[in-house]
Amino acid sequence: MRNLLVIGIALFATLFNSCNDDDDTTSSMEQEQQVLVAMLNEIQTIANSTSCIDATNWTYTAIGAKACGGPKDYIAYSTTIDVEDFLKKVNAYTDLEDVFNKKWGIISDCSIEPKPIWSSM
Repeated sequence: MRNLLVIGIALFATLFNSCNDDDDTTSSMEQEQQVLVAMLNEIQTIANSTSCIDATNWTYTAIGAKACGGPKDYIAYSTTIDVEDFLKKVNAYTDLEDVFNKKWGIISDCSIEPKPIWSSM
């Protein structure tokens, strides 16, 4: 009888630890999402740091990664900012989002985001 009690306690402990591992996975996914959100906020802050006075000083780039492939969106930015640094941040965010999507099995619609129509009237 005592052996059954020990086996029961061991089984319960194993199941309890398995449940805790799921919590670790969830919090890990949430932590990774928070990193992505922070990166995107920084990119948007940089993009919005300059007012559009002259449209010829502006351009856009693809940003983010859809689970089915392709960009999630496009972001406009002034060419008067540190463009090289800005594009490095955009590329790092896009690459990390692609890894996140694959790692966590993220799904999305497979629509293709159209490129913006750019006019400097």
